[in-house]
Amino acid sequence: MHAATLPLLRAPDAPHGAPLHRIETVCEHDGDILTGTVRAGDRGSFAIRDGILDLLDDASFPASAAQRSNSFWPTSQYYEQVWRVRSLALLAGEPFPVSREVGIVNRWLVPERGGLFADIGTSHGLYARNIAHELRRADAGGTVVALDISTAMLRRAGDFIAAKGYTTIDRVRARAQ
Repeated sequence: MHAATLPLLRAPDAPHGAPLHRIETVCEHDGDILTGTVRAGDRGSFAIRDGILDLLDDASFPASAAQRSNSFWPTSQYYEQVWRVRSLALLAGEPFPVSREVGIVNRWLVPERGGLFADIGTSHGLYARNIAHELRRADAGGTVVALDISTAMLRRAGDFIAAKGYTTIDRVRARAQ
């Protein structure tokens, strides 16, 4: 989690409230906070573990069966490689490769502007990685927030992000609302 991203974020119960700020950094690597604590005004504190900012902080909420399944292996391990491609083909009624999906997203993306991008329900971070790639290609500054409710999915996204060497993606566990 980049410290520079924190002022762009708010506590989940105060979307128009004070921005997050760092309270404590326990472990840091190349400027990224791997373990630490952040706070937003008087809204309590939130942990950063394994580079993931946790705005749910083990809060319980009604989750659908699909949301619950995203926390378990093998869903969290093989979602992108197995289920994503099959589900899109089922929904489209024809083969729908990831390259086609990313191509559609890229038509809407204007990376030259830079700025803040959010991948809501990131799972393995496919869109976040694509946006980071396009930012790099355009030599544009920008930050991508990869948000999901599943820590397991965010950890797997971290594996893919690290493999590509993207440094502009921050992972956040939170509800999209």
